[in-house]
Amino acid sequence: EATDNSGLAVGNTVSGLPNGVSFDSNTNTISGTPTKVGSYPITVTTTDASGNVTKTTFTIKVVDTISPVVTSIADQSNEVNTAIDSIKIEATDNSGLAVSNTVSGLPNGVT
Repeated sequence: EATDNSGLAVGNTVSGLPNGVSFDSNTNTISGTPTKVGSYPITVTTTDASGNVTKTTFTIKVVDTISPVVTSIADQSNEVNTAIDSIKIEATDNSGLAVSNTVSGLPNGVT
């Protein structure tokens, strides 16, 4: 429980939290798992019984530093002028964001 200089309880409110993160006013605790990458300016407003207000700000920065995962692709050996087996590239990312693939080094005639 938070108190002011007179020993009386104060109330806190929190704004700007990212999705997946919440504030528990009973324990004065911010916790959770953010679900989107971004920079989130947070404001904590503390009010005492006399109506005095203090605001504190800080930032929660949510980053994505884990590389995407690509399903293994088998090597192929093909006779010249014979079509290769189609190759589907499957990749996922822990952030849930879309991934993009760039392919290089393909032989002439393969797209």
